[in-house]
Amino acid sequence: MHGRNTSGILSSMINKTNAELFTSMRSLLWQTSVLSPEMRTLTSQMADKFESNTGGTFENAILTKDVKKSVNYQNFLKIFGMRLGEKLTETSGNIDQVSAIQTNQFRPKFNDTWCKFSGLQIAINDTEANEIRLINFRKEGGVLWYADIEVTIFDNFGLDKNDALMYQGKHAGFAAWWLLQHTKGFKPFVTKIVIKSRIEGRY
Repeated sequence: MHGRNTSGILSSMINKTNAELFTSMRSLLWQTSVLSPEMRTLTSQMADKFESNTGGTFENAILTKDVKKSVNYQNFLKIFGMRLGEKLTETSGNIDQVSAIQTNQFRPKFNDTWCKFSGLQIAINDTEANEIRLINFRKEGGVLWYADIEVTIFDNFGLDKNDALMYQGKHAGFAAWWLLQHTKGFKPFVTKIVIKSRIEGRY
């Protein structure tokens, strides 16, 4: 299995055992969550799940809480609220006539400096997909609107070769992670974050 598609990957990592590769990967997760002891625990649990090779879905209350309070998620909500507001203006406030809002272009990404060292970037980085469900909607005084929404964010706890090649010079754990996934058969799992939020505006 070795040697296939490993061109460019750190040669010093290619013949390491699974245990050595996981040690390197865990060191990477530890160093990239230095600002948050809670997230250190979380990224360690993510490594455990990856090592258990069970695939499936991973949800965690700490991750949900940190995503919800992050400026990255709040900016995503702001843009979604603006788009919804524009559509409500077009429909004179009729939520039933509002067409679906494409969110992929402004999907939440967790790659600023805080995220780099608080565990959020290594845990989820550039998210794969999101779904937004309207729970409750009301209007007030003919101009104000309030919407309670449930946002579900999905990410794949995997590493593609471009990321491995780009970052392995900073930490060999990136090469280790890639090798575990692509040459050792460890399956990435889906990280799922579900957040209830309220947005509001005028139409």
